[in-house]
Amino acid sequence: MNHEQLILTLDTLETEQSVKKDGLLSESLKMVIGLSALYVVFFLLTENNIAALICCSFAIICFAILSLSTNKVIPFHLVKKLYPASVHFLIIGLILVTGGTDSAFIIWYGAVLCVAFFYGSLKRGKLWLILGAINVALVGLLEYYHIVSIPDLGNDQYKELTSYYSSFLFILYIGRNFYMYEKWHIQSLGESKNLTDEIVAQNEELKQYQEEIQTQNESLEKTQSILYSSLKYGRKIQSTLLDYSKLVKSSFDDAFIIERPRDIVSGDFYWCKETPTHLYLAVADCTGHGIPSAFLTLVGAANLHQATLIQKENDPSKVLEKLDQLILKDLNQGRNEGMDIGLLILDKKHNVGVYSGANTPLYIVRADELEEIKGSRNPIGDTRQNKKVFETTNIKLQKGDQVYITTDGFQDQFGGENDRKYLRKNLKNLLFNSKDLSMSEQCKLFEEEFDKWKGSNKQTDDILMVGFKY
Repeated sequence: MNHEQLILTLDTLETEQSVKKDGLLSESLKMVIGLSALYVVFFLLTENNIAALICCSFAIICFAILSLSTNKVIPFHLVKKLYPASVHFLIIGLILVTGGTDSAFIIWYGAVLCVAFFYGSLKRGKLWLILGAINVALVGLLEYYHIVSIPDLGNDQYKELTSYYSSFLFILYIGRNFYMYEKWHIQSLGESKNLTDEIVAQNEELKQYQEEIQTQNESLEKTQSILYSSLKYGRKIQSTLLDYSKLVKSSFDDAFIIERPRDIVSGDFYWCKETPTHLYLAVADCTGHGIPSAFLTLVGAANLHQATLIQKENDPSKVLEKLDQLILKDLNQGRNEGMDIGLLILDKKHNVGVYSGANTPLYIVRADELEEIKGSRNPIGDTRQNKKVFETTNIKLQKGDQVYITTDGFQDQFGGENDRKYLRKNLKNLLFNSKDLSMSEQCKLFEEEFDKWKGSNKQTDDILMVGFKY
């Protein structure tokens, strides 16, 4: 039995016990109607017609209450109030016609207490007991001070018989009610005990489950800690192997690099190489995120270095073509992994740059304009595209030009008031509007703008941006 079934069983048991208790009340009503009929016969035989009339009226009232409750005309909780009240008024009526405090029917106040306690509550039983005591005391005071003379309409020769008869029927009534109530009580206790045992067993089972879950959580936390440490160490290795920050910053008067991995290790990387006459600068975005793309960054950087050694011409498009071939070869040509990349080759002597991009643009902010060199719409690797062509763009650089190569992580970040992408046009506006700041100030501004836009959202992609002032 699961937890939901156990709760349902408890609710069902409570309802069944309540129904059975209501059934006891109905049986008690039937019994008191029968006793009233016996009293009617007895009073008629002992020539006390008024008492017989009172008992007959009481029997009719009880029968009406039973019929109305059975047909659900009146709710059962109202019956629990009407029943003791009816018995109370019956006893008052009989006392007032059978001698007041000398009446043999005073003991029947115990029936009021019995009915109120068994079928109502202890509080209600106490209330009717107090009310009965007050009524008897009031009758006694009226008799004691001779304020009212309470008659005994019964025949004196039957007085002792009436007392015995009343006591016998009272004992029969109380005994029967005690028996029915105790039978219901024992049965209820048995059913409750069975359910209690079931609850104890369920609690033990739940406790065992909790211990197992706790053990699993501890194991998961340990595994997570190991994985997190491994990822951090992997990031350390990745950063060490792909750290060209000193070369980048020493090659320009002012430069910055923004790196923000989404999952500790990054799928974006930048690469820089210097020869006596040229400077190579690449920014790449490998397929996917996390550990798989982090492996691709190492493969990409190694092949990029090899491509520049093989390809003697200072033509970035030729380098990208060779890089594409090497990546396809390393990845067995049957996979769709690869990278988007932008490669800029600077001729330091003649202030000329040559750029080729694979789905990666280059931005130049010069004076009051921003120029975008989009590059080709072909990725590196990825066997789904054939006959790839990488275009080359020559750039005549001027003193003070601000050059940026960035992956798409910044512009694809979701955030803002409407939870949408930042978009390329907003990135271009951000680059242009910050042209009067130094590169270090721009770096700080861009990171602040990204954090503000992202807000509480999860970072969408790895972010990499390299900027320098020529």
